Amino acid sequence: MSSYRKRSILTNPNGLDNLEDKLLACDEKLKVLLESNVEKRDGNYFRDNERTIDYVFVYNLHSKEKFKELVNKYIENLEEAGLEFESENSEQFPHLLFIKVHGPRSVLIRYAYVMSINLSCDNKTEMPPSHRNFNFNFLFTELTRPDESTNFYKRNTESISGQRPSDITSAERIMVIHQILSKAKYGDQEHEFGLETLLKNKYLQDAYALHDGTYKWTTSGPLNDRQLLSKYWANFGMCFKLQPLELIQKYYGPEVGFYFSFLGFYNRMLITAMIFGLATSIYGIHTYDTEKNVVSHEISTFCYEIWKREQAILIYKWNLLYLEHDPTMRLAVRYALAGYTKNEFIRSYASMVATLTANSISLTILILFEYLYTFLARKLTDYENPRTQSEYDKSFTYKQYILSFVNGYSVIYYTSFFKGTYFTYPGDREQYDNLGVLNSDVCAPFGCILEVSMQLAIILLGKNLFKSSLEVIIPIMPVWEINYLDVRVDYYFLYRDYKDIILQYGYIILFSAVFPLAPLLAIIYNTLEIRIDAYKLTRVYRRPLPVRTEGIAAWNVILQVLTVIGIATNAFLVAFTTQFVPYLLRVYGDATSFISYTFSEFAVDDYRGVTKGNMSGNICYYKGKRHPPNHAEKYKPTTTYWYEYASRTLTVIIIEVLVMCFTSLIAFAIPDVPRSIRERIANQERLDMELREKNMTRNIKNKDRNSRAISISSDIRLRK
Repeated sequence: MSSYRKRSILTNPNGLDNLEDKLLACDEKLKVLLESNVEKRDGNYFRDNERTIDYVFVYNLHSKEKFKELVNKYIENLEEAGLEFESENSEQFPHLLFIKVHGPRSVLIRYAYVMSINLSCDNKTEMPPSHRNFNFNFLFTELTRPDESTNFYKRNTESISGQRPSDITSAERIMVIHQILSKAKYGDQEHEFGLETLLKNKYLQDAYALHDGTYKWTTSGPLNDRQLLSKYWANFGMCFKLQPLELIQKYYGPEVGFYFSFLGFYNRMLITAMIFGLATSIYGIHTYDTEKNVVSHEISTFCYEIWKREQAILIYKWNLLYLEHDPTMRLAVRYALAGYTKNEFIRSYASMVATLTANSISLTILILFEYLYTFLARKLTDYENPRTQSEYDKSFTYKQYILSFVNGYSVIYYTSFFKGTYFTYPGDREQYDNLGVLNSDVCAPFGCILEVSMQLAIILLGKNLFKSSLEVIIPIMPVWEINYLDVRVDYYFLYRDYKDIILQYGYIILFSAVFPLAPLLAIIYNTLEIRIDAYKLTRVYRRPLPVRTEGIAAWNVILQVLTVIGIATNAFLVAFTTQFVPYLLRVYGDATSFISYTFSEFAVDDYRGVTKGNMSGNICYYKGKRHPPNHAEKYKPTTTYWYEYASRTLTVIIIEVLVMCFTSLIAFAIPDVPRSIRERIANQERLDMELREKNMTRNIKNKDRNSRAISISSDIRLRK
């Protein structure tokens, strides 16, 4: 128990254990020794150089007297709970007081048991085999395939070996302490509790978990986990190396571990799609149209099933099988582009220039609306006011992605399936009056596939470059003050990254049929994204709060829904956006040429538009399958039009049935949980049941023994 309870920690910042007073009583040799030890341990300890700093409060010394009383009351209640405190003034920030928090091991283990937090050191399940037996040596680092004979291995054996921790980890310490801080009271009212309320009401200026130490590499002495991650993970030289997922999970918690596991797995699975994309780009769009759409979707289905197995293995390894969601109620529950030009280049490539310009403007609007939709999703979720935090997170995830889905895909869906649909024939005044510019918005004679490809390329390149530039341009004492200057991490910082990756997955599974190089761009971006995110977490951001979660949570549902939507989207792309069906009908039908099959005649004198422009001659041609002007049903759809429309619809049905059957076969053939994991879980449940039966039998015997003893005592008293 801390000795600060007798005097206010805010009134006496240095507390009763004043290091300077102790040093005066020591000789110069002891003073030098203490200073060297503090420097060696990188400042992550109390002044006694023994107790670790797990959390830091930042208090403004110019705050009102009422704030001081509430904070002191809060700290006193935390001390009664078993936490220990020490405070420091700052030369860099003279108006701030840094209050260091330490949780004794016995206290944290007791609270972890009460809060049903399964510690890694208590996990007795058998570890499944790792990937370290593979022979691809170029993929491994000293962390993913360590050499036990080296001196490097001995500098942090537990973390480098990937073995289960022998004691409570720093991430678990932070997790338990944060739970204690979230439930401690600071006032007499029912709603006056929790660190979140203190920060919201500005009673405390800031609060954050502390990194284990510096990220800078040292050539001698022990290495902390942050140093290992900084050198062998948050390093662009490691772009093509396997990630140390065990150490990431140990240091940042399961939520961050699952994010990087999914991102790395997704990037590896994109390699197959990239090979198909490169092949179809080389051999032509017709090969791509007839095969790639179906193959691409089957690859995505196969990869999703494999990911579920990978996720099940990680849930088992990271001791998350029996994760209990926090039932505590949330605090909120408690309370114009076209024109004329003389430039010959623009006139020659007017359609392409207009498309590029429009897509660039569309990209700008898309990026701006992303921030708006995120804000709107947060407000809608607050208005819904879910009961628990887990329900709030799931609801926020769904709302955020649905709005992002509309924002990100609506333009491409319009171009793929609706652009040109409302066009009848030139000068149809009645249609123009009803639909306006939608009637005149048509694709090129060869279809909308090139325009969709340009849209997809601009969105993927533009969004990725914009996001990466924001992440790279980032701002770069005692360690608790250094962490105070680090970039603050909010609770939903991973949700934005998840959303971007899932949106990218949607672009690929939904529309890569029209842009086969999309997987290649995604691989390049994701490879850099892993290292950029790792760099931010390790060197720039404050340490995020560890969160226990079962896999990637609600994003699994979104992936599954996207996979189903991808079937329909790809089927309609093959049938209606590409020229695959018209090509087959033209080649195996009666049409003699592309012109005679694709275009229809139109009499210039029949034009009733706003302006005729530079039209000359009596007859012109437009894209459509309609009767000529000398026909009794002029400008009405021909039988070829209806035959083609029926053929396109039949193609959609055939592709849907084939892909759904093959998808169901893949899902049936690949179980979600590997057999080895199921056997280990069954064995663990059997051992647990045997242990419970032994305990129950022992309790029954003890009760019987006590009952007999009581009975004998009663008989003796009666005889007397």
